[in-house]
Amino acid sequence: MKCKIEVKYLHGIQTVIMETSKIRAVILIGKGADLFEFTYKELEVNCMYRSDVPMEIYNNLDLKKERLLNHSDRSLGGWSEALPHRGIYKSNILEQENGGIAATIPWEYNIVKDSDEYVELKTWVKTPVFPIYIEKTYILSQDDPYTLKISETVTNNGDMDMNFTWTQHALFGGEFLKGDITVDVTSDRIFKAWEHMENSNKKLSEYEDFAYAANMQQGCFDLRKPLPKGCKEYEFMVYNNLNEGKAAIVNHLFGLSVMLKWDLKYFPYMRSLYQHTDKGVIIGLEPSNDMFSGWEHSMKYGTYTRLSPKETINTGFLLSYDIIL
Repeated sequence: MKCKIEVKYLHGIQTVIMETSKIRAVILIGKGADLFEFTYKELEVNCMYRSDVPMEIYNNLDLKKERLLNHSDRSLGGWSEALPHRGIYKSNILEQENGGIAATIPWEYNIVKDSDEYVELKTWVKTPVFPIYIEKTYILSQDDPYTLKISETVTNNGDMDMNFTWTQHALFGGEFLKGDITVDVTSDRIFKAWEHMENSNKKLSEYEDFAYAANMQQGCFDLRKPLPKGCKEYEFMVYNNLNEGKAAIVNHLFGLSVMLKWDLKYFPYMRSLYQHTDKGVIIGLEPSNDMFSGWEHSMKYGTYTRLSPKETINTGFLLSYDIIL
């Protein structure tokens, strides 16, 4: 088998399935163009986190008429576009409870190329409240059958400057995170954003810690590994001082890694969620332009994007599997 692409409806959600001989990517066009599945076919293992939200609830939802509350509302898991995550445009202010608009609505799509060697999907959306136009193009090729290539453009379609934070909310879990797991990030420094949010009276450097011995709410952890089973809640932090826009999760049992690469110019930080649930491990690798947990601090320290009217950003991502010898 070589490349293929097909359109289906999964419980009312229009969905595009893209494949090479090695991987399968499932994109929920009807719900934020979320990357719902990224599967290594030889083992039939999906590295993306799948939430407890039953997909069946979308049988009775029409997101064209009433969008979701935010990017986390009734999330099915996977990788969603939290854009704008937080921000301000004219009198419209976004925070966690109403942010991530792009993930709350259906997108449009067009199959640009469908051949045995190469498939290309173009998706786009115009967001309400913040007039942003987004295009994302997904490419799979037999020349590199382990890699999903994503290009993205973001344009201010409004008539005034807009300021916003922007996070690629990518959560990994499931069978892929069982066994001996290592997390590789190109920085050994983290910023404890929640601790700063609760008490912001100290210097920013006093909220930093080492990833290999991080003093968090539930104890001291080596974040190069998942949280231990005894942790019932979750930990959130932000990797800063990144040398490259690159992070990977390695499953030594499978001899397989999944790597995410991104443009450090537009996403200088990586927000990260670590959780251990009854169903297994969750790890977030979330490229972002923001280091904080509140919009007021993002504004104060300048960790946000400002777009003038008609200004466009062009960026991209690579998500790939690699066999570890």
